[in-house]
Amino acid sequence: MRTEEIEKLLAGYYKGSTSESEEEALKVYFRSENIPEYLQKDKKFFLALYQDTSPQVPAGLEEKLIRMIDTRANDNKFLSPGNKTRRYLLRVSGIAASLLLAVSIGYAIFDSRSECQTPKDTFNNPQEAYAVLQATLAEMSSELHAGVSEIQEFKDDFRKTNEQIIQDIQ
Repeated sequence: MRTEEIEKLLAGYYKGSTSESEEEALKVYFRSENIPEYLQKDKKFFLALYQDTSPQVPAGLEEKLIRMIDTRANDNKFLSPGNKTRRYLLRVSGIAASLLLAVSIGYAIFDSRSECQTPKDTFNNPQEAYAVLQATLAEMSSELHAGVSEIQEFKDDFRKTNEQIIQDIQ
């Protein structure tokens, strides 16, 4: 068979439009020895695809697997659902966890009540408290004013930048 015919058959094979007889012709062709260098990849593909070999199974593999499964089953008897010891331990641990949770909630409630104290007066003289309050509010007002002026400066800079960008775009 000529290589032009083989190339057409290969193109049809890769498109999925070849018949069984054409595929058989390709198999026969690729089993031959005189194949051009550029078709060597296709030869390897066809020989690997249509090779009739099954994997080798080691002798005694089935018995080894059965023994491993049986060993694992015996090791995990504690975790099996029908184990009474497991069910008993799960119940006991659930009860213990519930008791521990109840005790810790009770302790937290009791501890929070003991820490709550009624607020006490910090000043004995109302005029002195009023003076401290005025000083605190004046300090807060000056800090707030400084923050507002910085924001105003930022807004002015932002407005100027936007105007410059709009002029550059137009």
